[in-house]
Amino acid sequence: MSNDSKAKPQRKIGRRIQQSEFFMNSAGALAARHIKTVFATSKIIRHPEDTDSYLEKLAPMIVAMWHGQFLLLPLIKPKTVPVSNMVAKHLDGEMIGRALLHFDMGLIRGAGAGETGKDRGGAGALRAAMKALRSGTTVALTTDVPPGPARVAGLGIVMLAKMSGKPVVPLAIATSRFFTLPTWSRFTINLPFSKLAMVAGDPIYVPRDTDEDGLEAYRVQIERAMNQATERAYRLAGSDASRTEPKTKKAASNSGLLLSAYQGLTFAARPAAMALLRNRAARGKEIPERIKERLGETEAVRPDGPLFWFHAASVGETNAVLPSIDELKRRHPALNILLTTVTVTSSKIAAARLPQGSVHQFVPLDSAKFVRRFLDHWHPDLGLFTESEIWPNLIVEASNRGVPLVLINGRMSQRSCQRWARLSSLSKPVFSRFDAVLTQNKRIAKRFTDFWIEFTLQSAPRA
Repeated sequence: MSNDSKAKPQRKIGRRIQQSEFFMNSAGALAARHIKTVFATSKIIRHPEDTDSYLEKLAPMIVAMWHGQFLLLPLIKPKTVPVSNMVAKHLDGEMIGRALLHFDMGLIRGAGAGETGKDRGGAGALRAAMKALRSGTTVALTTDVPPGPARVAGLGIVMLAKMSGKPVVPLAIATSRFFTLPTWSRFTINLPFSKLAMVAGDPIYVPRDTDEDGLEAYRVQIERAMNQATERAYRLAGSDASRTEPKTKKAASNSGLLLSAYQGLTFAARPAAMALLRNRAARGKEIPERIKERLGETEAVRPDGPLFWFHAASVGETNAVLPSIDELKRRHPALNILLTTVTVTSSKIAAARLPQGSVHQFVPLDSAKFVRRFLDHWHPDLGLFTESEIWPNLIVEASNRGVPLVLINGRMSQRSCQRWARLSSLSKPVFSRFDAVLTQNKRIAKRFTDFWIEFTLQSAPRA
């Protein structure tokens, strides 16, 4: 008999044991005991200081939490607030549910479809959640949906808030001592004898008349609020939230060898920047009176309100992005636009064709100091890079400020794809900073996807 034939009955027996009532109840009781031990042995910090009073005033509400960070969330539940948790209809979800029962919390079984599109009882769970909220029961659920991507809020929680009229309240709990499991959400096991921080964020209400565009805006708002609550909890606990970030986001925070070398070279070359710019100006490639913009300095005033920053290299990219800018200004007149380019010719096109109230600047040289000056002044709310404009320091520094980044009209030739793949210690920490990539066609989209999968697999731990 082959090893595979012997292994199949063993797997079936193991599965039956895991699904047995005894195992489920024991696992749930063990998890509950662990949670209570962590609480009993840790120093507790709360934000706000009286979380019970704060949450009691908002109840019934919709509690939002990240999937990998919910282990200790039963601890923040006020005794006077009834809570039902949405748990998935699978083995892990059942074990989690058994643990929650030890904290006098109800269960709503079902979850969103996520990217798989598979129905996992989400419609029934939504109806049950609405019924619970109408009866005065708070509903708690994870905002990111298995199998991921992690730390990306789904629209399900936004729809529940819209339909119920109840606020979404971001919650996070962190400890100074913990370890993470190699799951899609980096599930975190909090450890006893820690500093334990509980954070409840500001409530987010979604009006009933919110349209499709508005739902996406609230989804992004909830996602940002969740990240802020999580980061604050880890900061209060005296720990590092980046240790819990999923792989795709973890890659963004790591600096590869080539990126470090590039940053070192651009730092060393900074003293020569002015000489380089004067030489370019003498050849007509810079406008002398605007050279300071290339050093991140400007006399232009940053307008009040939201500002979208578009970056295009030269004439072709500028012409490609101007229709999008025109349409944005037509739909949202109050939106401020900043367009940065590299060449003198593109600056002339921008001066002639940018909508009224928009600002053109020359992009700073790709040195961290110049980029930081630029970002300190403009504080963009969104960065949109055109086609293949990949400046490592510009992208990394903007991402470090929390600026969402999008590559629009993206293109990558097969040769470029192969070159970036070879330079993975530069491409991984740079490309992973983009929150979205919108390509010119499906063929290029597949190239980007294959490229992303390839370097993600390369970064995965080997057995």
